[in-house]
Amino acid sequence: MTQPTDPRPHLVERLEQVRAQQARTHLVERAASALAATEAKRDPVASTPHREPPRPTAPPIPMATLVAAGLVAAPEGARRARVLEEIAVVQTQLLRALSEQAVQDGRAANLVMFTSARPGEGKSFCSLNVAAGLARASTRPVLLVDADGKQGSLTMALGQTDSAGLMALAMDSAVAPAGLVVPTEVARLSILPYGPATAREGQPPGPRLSGALQRLAAALPQHIIIIDTPPCLVASDPSTIATVVGQVVVVVQAQRTERREVEAALDMVESCPTLYLLLNQAQLTESDSFGAYGGYDGYGDGGGNG
Repeated sequence: MTQPTDPRPHLVERLEQVRAQQARTHLVERAASALAATEAKRDPVASTPHREPPRPTAPPIPMATLVAAGLVAAPEGARRARVLEEIAVVQTQLLRALSEQAVQDGRAANLVMFTSARPGEGKSFCSLNVAAGLARASTRPVLLVDADGKQGSLTMALGQTDSAGLMALAMDSAVAPAGLVVPTEVARLSILPYGPATAREGQPPGPRLSGALQRLAAALPQHIIIIDTPPCLVASDPSTIATVVGQVVVVVQAQRTERREVEAALDMVESCPTLYLLLNQAQLTESDSFGAYGGYDGYGDGGGNG
């Protein structure tokens, strides 16, 4: 009786087949490597992986410029130390609300708007000093945004009138916010200018401005973003921006702003659920502790910026 024939190749034969296949693969790989090396010698630029050029970094705004714009740099006597304590109280209030809020209904918790009823009440001074204080006291980076841009604004005071900024974001949704931020010599504090003078001529409507701020908050979620806006009674922007921010601070100059003006300003920003009144330039006596904001010798005429 004949034995049935096994159609499968013997184990030794299969091993030889695998070795032969490996040898052919190795030859193909060597040939491909040699071809690639030849092409690289002919055109070394084409063989180099494409890399985006590094984005130029703006030089930091000097401390001297910040101080000239109204920054209280350091304690210099009892009256100035009192102002720093008052700034610390404001910081604590804002940080507490930041930790308790969640993003909802298109409102970004890390956006904080500073405004006033009318010009000259010190909102830019307050926003600058609170932003710098938060940067020093908190572990989170802080971005101060100039959404005013008028004469005497933070953009002008900080020497950034030729720099692109918030208006570029509002006019073009493809612009990356991070490329417009200007660092300062205060650790963790940076500035987003309003934009050059030509940007004011074609200023976008409020909804596009608030949309730009929402994109900014989404792009920089770890930042506390302080926005210096125009006074409520001279522009409609604060009313629109109030719909997307987590907190609104209305700066009121003591012994100057009338109650009806304050009430009108509050009516314009009431869409924000968290509102603060910040009393500026109150006259303090020697027996007073802190609790009013302002009133030191270097900040007594006209309310400073905005």
